[in-house]
Amino acid sequence: VLTFISLLFSFASVMLMEYYVGMEIYRFGLIFMMNREQAGKSRPRAFFRALLIYLPYLIPALGFVAWRAFFFNAERAGANVMEDLIMPFLTHPRHELLDLGVRIAKNVWKLFAGVWTVPVYNLINGLGMKPFLYSLIPSLVIFAVGQLFLFLMHRRRTDESVLEAGNEAAQLLWFGLVCGVIAILPMIIAKRDISFAASLDRFAWVGMAGTILFLAGLLGSLKDRSLRNLLTMAAILLAVFVQWQNKTNYINQWKQTKNYWQQLMWRAPMLEKGTTLVSGGTLLVEEDYDVFAPAAMIYYPDIEDWSPIGAEVLNSGTVQQVKLGKKTEREVRKIYVEKDYQKLLAISKPSENGCLRVINGKNPIYSNSDWTKIPEIGAYSKWDQIITDPEIPAAIPFFLGEEQEHGWCYYYEKMELALQMDDPETAAKLADEADTKQLKAEDNVEWIPVIEAYAETGRMEDALSYAEKLKWDEMMAYSARNYFSAKDNAAEYQEVIALLSGEEEPETVTEEVPADDGAGSVPAEGAAADNTEILPAEESTAVSDDTAAVEDPAAAASEEGTSVPDDAAAIEETAQIPSGESTAVPEDTAAVKETTPAPTDGAASDAAETGAPVKETPEEGSTYVL
Repeated sequence: VLTFISLLFSFASVMLMEYYVGMEIYRFGLIFMMNREQAGKSRPRAFFRALLIYLPYLIPALGFVAWRAFFFNAERAGANVMEDLIMPFLTHPRHELLDLGVRIAKNVWKLFAGVWTVPVYNLINGLGMKPFLYSLIPSLVIFAVGQLFLFLMHRRRTDESVLEAGNEAAQLLWFGLVCGVIAILPMIIAKRDISFAASLDRFAWVGMAGTILFLAGLLGSLKDRSLRNLLTMAAILLAVFVQWQNKTNYINQWKQTKNYWQQLMWRAPMLEKGTTLVSGGTLLVEEDYDVFAPAAMIYYPDIEDWSPIGAEVLNSGTVQQVKLGKKTEREVRKIYVEKDYQKLLAISKPSENGCLRVINGKNPIYSNSDWTKIPEIGAYSKWDQIITDPEIPAAIPFFLGEEQEHGWCYYYEKMELALQMDDPETAAKLADEADTKQLKAEDNVEWIPVIEAYAETGRMEDALSYAEKLKWDEMMAYSARNYFSAKDNAAEYQEVIALLSGEEEPETVTEEVPADDGAGSVPAEGAAADNTEILPAEESTAVSDDTAAVEDPAAAASEEGTSVPDDAAAIEETAQIPSGESTAVPEDTAAVKETTPAPTDGAASDAAETGAPVKETPEEGSTYVL
């Protein structure tokens, strides 16, 4: 009865994970080792006896191999046994055999040596002081317990037990080596390799028992007791450290996953069907279903046979698909997924404590910490895929647990949502509430909606106080300046833009310059370094081939490279220059042409109506002609 149950479990294991079939070598090896002791020195006799006992267990293994090779049709590329594995050997036997030999050598090295060095290096490399100590301390405790155990065991050993242990060690060494290599063969033949590069790398698992037995045999073969104990404890220390840190990482990953999806739900109460999500940041995304599966369960839980939300891992190939506006489809795990990159919603959450940000493609702004590929797709992100005021908003699914505490990121997401709904009053109230609770942004880019809310509700002093936080972050100030300058209502942000530009409020000086002496207005030596001159929109400047007048300085600014003849009429202008600076123009010219920031179209029209000075960031190559 027990044998029959074991056969059922054996068949079930390989049906759940096909490369587990290689682990059958451990069953045969253990039977062989047991019968070898009974058969004495006769190895052939022990082998055939073990094979006879193992025959019933060979039935499910062979049945699986036959089903997998001749009946099963794999959906994943490279997974069909006949087409992808056997036919290449028949077509190019020499090349395939050489490639197989090289890959076996590489994976055997990783299995028996790299497994003790690479994972611990990968983990330690990015650890700070506290995480390192949190993993090291329990490792040292277990290290001490293990050392005490070895000491007590050594006191009980006799000469005979030492000799017997030496024989067992040699058997374990060869048994572990042979079984470990054979266990990973199916995985290698199927074109999979051990890499230790991602959480999905599970291919070393089938060889783990062989690795342990090999190490036990290797350590037991050492004659020097001190060296043997030292290496044994080093192995225990490394193993406990890695597993403890893995445990910590998985806990943190799950915490970040829940945090990510709840922040997205605060920001996007509902998503349009057909939305394609592309995410960069702390969310662990190694396959597209890491994103579209939970998104579908959150926003459309009643749909089971297909995913109304598409997704893709952010890489170079995805960037190309986005730029080309491609539309692709895929069936994964019997679930149909459509990916329409014209309905892209780009999301970034670059740090654990930072907030999730949905990128607005019409006027994107980025954090200094954003992954470099986020700006490559940001301009293609469409806010319209978010249903801002749905009849039935998405509810938190059971697997995310209870709603998280409303900290700073809750207010940030809700402020962003309110501004998208063109409701700055609500955004300003949320900003006030967050300030009352003394909540702070982790990333300077998260102050942007606060500045917007206050500026658009007429609370300019409050807006400037928060803009001051960005002023000292040079890159963020540059990004924010461009962001506010590109807004349709950029005129409302002139004081914010001036602050972020490091400009001081200039004094207005009116000068009249006669035409006959060729005098004009230029910055003196101190002001010339800035190479900027800002003209009020209400003043007119006379420039012509003969006597033509240009009424709008913004229009003059758009004519790059326009020159003014020597016989031009007198220029009477109101120019904003620093107080106390003298100006001079050479006698042989009546025109001053210099590179000066030119306003954007929207800002220029607003300035023309209000008479406010234009202070926008220039487009490259634009000029003012006086």
